[in-house]
Amino acid sequence: MTVPRKRRVWLLLLFIIFRIAFQVPAEASSHSFPGNQESRSRDSIEKQILFNGKIWINLYQITEGHQFFSSRDFLKGSVSMSGKTFADPVLRFKLDLVNDELLLSADNSTVIQLNKEMVDFFTLESEGRTFLFVKLEADSVNPLNGYYHDLHSGPTKLYVSYSKELRLRSTVGERDTFIQSHSVHLVRDGVAYRITGRASLLKLLADRKIQVRKFIRAEKIRISRNNPGSIVPLLEFYDSLE
Repeated sequence: MTVPRKRRVWLLLLFIIFRIAFQVPAEASSHSFPGNQESRSRDSIEKQILFNGKIWINLYQITEGHQFFSSRDFLKGSVSMSGKTFADPVLRFKLDLVNDELLLSADNSTVIQLNKEMVDFFTLESEGRTFLFVKLEADSVNPLNGYYHDLHSGPTKLYVSYSKELRLRSTVGERDTFIQSHSVHLVRDGVAYRITGRASLLKLLADRKIQVRKFIRAEKIRISRNNPGSIVPLLEFYDSLE
């Protein structure tokens, strides 16, 4: 049966209207808006920065203890790489003290060793504290190189370097184990000095000897290399002097 001409025209118009009504949203969904494109591009670049590194493999799985800072578990934290800070609450890190490398948990089975050349600083949260680590690079007057715990950053700076070494078993049935150590460094006028105890610290602060000794007595400060945090109040006072 032949469809009347008028009816064919109306059907064609309805078809065109239908196409127009549903084509626009479809085209809009198939083409990203400039803002969305920029956002996805930015996210992609940031991920490339963060995940720039290599797959990390644990070589000490049957060793007594662990080679990490504070805990064998991944810790909450943040990291700055090439001037970009990543502070997503889901990020988890470990600091490998044997190799002085920062590790990132990419997923349940993959660990990435971050590109050290791109790391500026990072934080780790442990036992209710936030630890700030900075990457230092050695030069003609500063031998410090690698990741250092930043305890005080003023006109004088106080850094702590943590490391672990593997002690091989000496008897049958014993397991290899890790031994942790640390070194304390004071940087003044751009020059780094190693602090071995109270005497070496006070020698570096000798230009304010009288004020420093009065402060130590008044505040009953017990300076100990084994507790680098005990030095911080003294440096805060020293830096406040004119």
